[in-house]
Amino acid sequence: MRISEKTLRFIKDHAQRIEKHPNHEYSDNEDEIARGINKLFEISKRLCEIYEKI
Repeated sequence: MRISEKTLRFIKDHAQRIEKHPNHEYSDNEDEIARGINKLFEISKRLCEIYEKI
């Protein structure tokens, strides 16, 4: 499965926001979304590492 450029850009932008404002208080809904995106980001990063080894 291929991740679209739009999705990758969204994940990257979100990761950069977290790096700039690590102590930002998210609302419950934003927090849930942030956790989901962070998990996707970690999975994507791991998939890239695996892909590079192939």
